[in-house]
Amino acid sequence: MHSQETSRPSDFVSGSVPLILPSTNVKRQKGLTFEVLEAIYDPLFALAADMCVRMARAGVDMINIVGDVAMQDRIIMGGAALRRADKPRFAKLIAAGRAVNKDLHFFFHSDGKLTDLMDDLVDIGFDVINPIQPECMDPLEIKKRWGHRITLHGCISLQRTLPFGSVADVKREVETLVRECGRNGGLVLMPSNVIQPDTPVENIIACYHTARDLNRSTLPN
Repeated sequence: MHSQETSRPSDFVSGSVPLILPSTNVKRQKGLTFEVLEAIYDPLFALAADMCVRMARAGVDMINIVGDVAMQDRIIMGGAALRRADKPRFAKLIAAGRAVNKDLHFFFHSDGKLTDLMDDLVDIGFDVINPIQPECMDPLEIKKRWGHRITLHGCISLQRTLPFGSVADVKREVETLVRECGRNGGLVLMPSNVIQPDTPVENIIACYHTARDLNRSTLPN
């Protein structure tokens, strides 16, 4: 009985590694050169990698990395800083986790427009990208270009449709995202950030009910 209660292979467990990414501020902080930045980064990423390894050994299925690197229309400090300082360290961190469990998923969160970094994020092994803000990135384009390698997580407009659209607008957006971005799997559909208090309740209900009630037999693949 004890074994049946504690062994639940159908559960999906995730853990998080909080990372502060000073490369996003390297040009704004007087005296913060790349040499200083890298000296700060090495122990931070060593600690993060150790956390990933411990979580992988404990049996988590996915590790979440959370750290905003983008604004509404661009990468905060451009892609070069992140490629130089962050990319190789993230690659080592992911490799350390997957050395324990080759099927371990890595989730990356950053608000804003990540399009210019998508190739880098996918190349180093992130396979879940959140939140795919539709005001900043077109989920259909992301699905077309990278959907064979990643899961899109989020995608529902939280700056336009959900707070300001009609119920019909919400239903239309949800149906489009499921049909176009849910092809062959790879979609976790949800609002692209925290739902705000002034969001119409009927829109929230329509969002969830539309996804729940959509006739999946009509969907391609």
